[in-house]
Amino acid sequence: MANVILRTVRRPLSLWVGLALLAGFGLATQAQASTYWYEDYLVAVRLMEKGAINEAEPLLQRAIQANPLSGYAERIAGNRLISYHPYYYRAMIRYEHGDLTSARMDLEMEEAMGQIQKNRELYAEFQDLRGRVVPQVAHDTGTPAKAEPEDPGLR
Repeated sequence: MANVILRTVRRPLSLWVGLALLAGFGLATQAQASTYWYEDYLVAVRLMEKGAINEAEPLLQRAIQANPLSGYAERIAGNRLISYHPYYYRAMIRYEHGDLTSARMDLEMEEAMGQIQKNRELYAEFQDLRGRVVPQVAHDTGTPAKAEPEDPGLR
């Protein structure tokens, strides 16, 4: 009788151990296959610099889904900091695709977060893009363009 009980206990125990090992292996491979939001973002920015905006767009979308808040000094792995402005880069893509209304909304979102203003060089590029997008949207919709506030820190 004791042997029957031991065999019954061993089977489920070995089954549970086997399932746990498989589950652990599945989680490890899933973790290896996924990337961090900042990796998607950095690759997207590099692709955009090379002119590959169509390849950059899905990576940028994933980064925004994983981390929707812009940041001037976002801490990433290895105790490094990056300037994270995904809505600005998405606005660039949308501008290139001719979706000016969405580009304007992304520019407004990026500016409202108040982080891009801390990066002088990028903010100058941002203002240049905004200067191209806003008048075109206003012209297309027939609404007057808002006067853009001048940033006294960039003089």
